[in-house]
Amino acid sequence: METNNNNIDDSDGDTLSVSSTDSTVSSSSSKSSHNDEQFPRQMIVSNAGTNAVNGVYNYNGIFDNVPSYSKNGVWQNIQETFLLFRCRLTDNSKRWYVSIFPKNTGPGTNKDVDFYKAISTNDDRELPCTRNWTTAISTGMLGINPPPRVTALRRNILNMNAPPRQMIVSNAGINVVNGIYNYNGSFDGVAKYSKIGIWNDVRETFSLFRCRLTDHTKRWYVSIVPDKMLPGTNKDLDFYMANATNDLEELPPDSSTNWMTEMRYPMGCGIDPPPTVRVVLQWDVLKEHIMIRRLVEQERATKRLRKSKEEIHHSYYRNFIQHSNDDVFRHVLQFL
Repeated sequence: METNNNNIDDSDGDTLSVSSTDSTVSSSSSKSSHNDEQFPRQMIVSNAGTNAVNGVYNYNGIFDNVPSYSKNGVWQNIQETFLLFRCRLTDNSKRWYVSIFPKNTGPGTNKDVDFYKAISTNDDRELPCTRNWTTAISTGMLGINPPPRVTALRRNILNMNAPPRQMIVSNAGINVVNGIYNYNGSFDGVAKYSKIGIWNDVRETFSLFRCRLTDHTKRWYVSIVPDKMLPGTNKDLDFYMANATNDLEELPPDSSTNWMTEMRYPMGCGIDPPPTVRVVLQWDVLKEHIMIRRLVEQERATKRLRKSKEEIHHSYYRNFIQHSNDDVFRHVLQFL
């Protein structure tokens, strides 16, 4: 996980100052005032004079302490990424922009192609949909009137599928990494997961998350993230990593062949083999419940029951577990 530090000039004459604390989520240790469960997952940009700018922008991580959003589109016959983001100028004022930024640099530099902009209140609770937008028409800017309207879409409006609530990490060379990771909000636009464990005799939070590096590639990590810090900084203690596909609803890769052991000093503390990661399905939970129920009933069986009846009663559970497939469990879940 890397950091960068650039001071650059904005294309409309103001100088932007982009430091490691204003960089992409993977390299920023600064904290946002937003809770990942509270801010909108998508923004709609509409009515802009430059038609390619219009569309649905998906949450793309934290930049300058507030959510940023992006969409793919075509500009001058080239596939580009359009970004809706806020950045800080050298006079410490802030602006929102709708821009195309080069693939090999972060947003907020004089390499951006800016279309529209809005003055920021410098409040880390603000969102782009609350601002009055204007067309960027200075030298190097390519906006066309009218400026856009920006509105928010929330997850429940779109009825999007909720991410899995749990993931199982297994077969890792470091045993404490293995276990059930519970859903713990989102980071970099996708679900992240965590569990509590003991490392070097200290109670720690192990996190399974995706982050973006300064070269704009993305990776999944299993790491210890320091308390009160965002994941994806050089303060993390990394055990295992896997390349990401950058899909909107991506989950951690499930095959151990996709995961790599992070051994690079000083942040890497992994030991081979790398883990296997899989989703805990609802019917897996049901199977577990049935097995526990059977064990409880075995313990509670009274002496009044004849042994033959006990064996028949418990065999129902054994038969159900051993001979039922996932389709059966789906039907059971629907019934419940």
